[in-house]
Amino acid sequence: MPILDSSLAVAVGAGVQNVVLQPAAGVLGRNLVVIGTYNPALNGTITDNVPQLVANDAQAGVLSGAGYMIHRLVKAAQAGHKGVVPVWVIPQQEVAGAAATSSTFAITGPASASGVFAAYVAGIRYAISVASSDSAATIGTALAAAINADPTCPCTAAGTASVSLTSKSKGLWGNYIKPAMNILPGDALPAGVGCTVTALSGGTGVPVLANALNGLGTGTAKNTLPNGQQATAIVCGYSAQAATLDQTSETAIAGYNGLGNASPPDGCYDHLVAKPLRWLWGDTTTGASVPSAALSFALTNMQDRGGGVIGVPGSNTHPSEIAAQALGYMERVNAYRAEENYVGVVLEGVDPGYAANQAGTRWTNDYTQRDVAVKGGITPTLCVGGYVTLQNVVTFYSVNTGVPSTSNAYRSMRNISIVQNMLAAEMANFKGPKWVGFTIVSDTNNVTDPTSKAKARDVDSIKDDLVALIKSFASRAWIYDPAFSIAALAVAGAVTVRTGGDGFLATIPVILSGEGNIIDVTNNIDTSIAILSIGR
Repeated sequence: MPILDSSLAVAVGAGVQNVVLQPAAGVLGRNLVVIGTYNPALNGTITDNVPQLVANDAQAGVLSGAGYMIHRLVKAAQAGHKGVVPVWVIPQQEVAGAAATSSTFAITGPASASGVFAAYVAGIRYAISVASSDSAATIGTALAAAINADPTCPCTAAGTASVSLTSKSKGLWGNYIKPAMNILPGDALPAGVGCTVTALSGGTGVPVLANALNGLGTGTAKNTLPNGQQATAIVCGYSAQAATLDQTSETAIAGYNGLGNASPPDGCYDHLVAKPLRWLWGDTTTGASVPSAALSFALTNMQDRGGGVIGVPGSNTHPSEIAAQALGYMERVNAYRAEENYVGVVLEGVDPGYAANQAGTRWTNDYTQRDVAVKGGITPTLCVGGYVTLQNVVTFYSVNTGVPSTSNAYRSMRNISIVQNMLAAEMANFKGPKWVGFTIVSDTNNVTDPTSKAKARDVDSIKDDLVALIKSFASRAWIYDPAFSIAALAVAGAVTVRTGGDGFLATIPVILSGEGNIIDVTNNIDTSIAILSIGR
């Protein structure tokens, strides 16, 4: 007898029912990949250019060296994804002849009153308590000790009255580690104490990014992690600010990702791969308007359907770490809702650029400039209450003048997430048991043998699965109007048998759901009190 909803007696039930399972789309599992260099002392103990899963930033620090590029990027990404998203690292050796960056805190004294000497390295605050009469050497020695006692610091320190910083990781990376003094409101040098800060410079040498990307697979096996899943986002430390952004790295990753509407599609958009990526570079350039170099860079790469630049003007946080945290949050959000955007997401711990704000050079403060940025393929941020928050997150493809902005699906990082999910659902469905070993016929109703009918497929079989997928996409708010897509399947030629009779060709037009970014309310006000008497 069945166990009814009204049954009360103790029972254990089990059964089986023959059903036809309907295609359905699940949310794609996210995987964030970090590419960077590690402590040269670990050469020979690490397998280069092979993805390795790390549980957290502590494990990444053990693997690559605390404070080195990989560790810093994993730590930043973790601040965004909060442990929700698996993180893989692809280690690369520093190139032969790579140079480290260096800078100095040149301190003068002695102090004539007690206070706090607030030094910063990459936005990390090192507060040194200063007593009256402390010498410059005493203060500097304490600063060097504090920096060296922090394993997460991206630099080492040496010296007394003049404290020299050296970036742990060599290459361009170190040129964008910012040393600074007194960047928070309330910071002030103790009386009698002075400090001149020299920016880090001199870093040269960038590994070949293509070698790391090839570690994710080549050909039809592109973008395949060791667990068989795809990488959905990439963080890389081989870039600088837009003025000198390493075009070589951008070209490498954009080329690997490929073109979605090329003929034929290539890279990760190739039909046999269908695993596109997304990534961000960081930029902290200040100015009254959107940096021209950033806009120029976006224009140079306007065919890119997966990458972009995020700007936090004047921030003392490393640009690549800003990008890493932003992507971490994006991956976390899209692990639950592929269609959700990122407006208002707080980048915790990212320095908002107080000095730039006071100087009027934090261009993101101005709505017009943020609008120019979005239209130009640059991701702006907004500082609210001292916190950096995400706004529109766009790709370089935003500026592609060959595509009307109103129909440019590739312009938004959120849309890339939906595309990733739709492609994954379609690939999973048609690789499933139902479509293994199938036979093509003109009409499955003509097949009466039960065993043969189980694997017989006609044009309507494809349409049935596509309709089910379309409805599933609509149920998750990935597409705007399922009726539009379903109606298109009824048009002659939407699904056809291949010329050789060995498969099917299908084309489905879809309209992605709208990204909710703007609400504009107008109040029409009548100033006449007489209106209150109407109808009384």
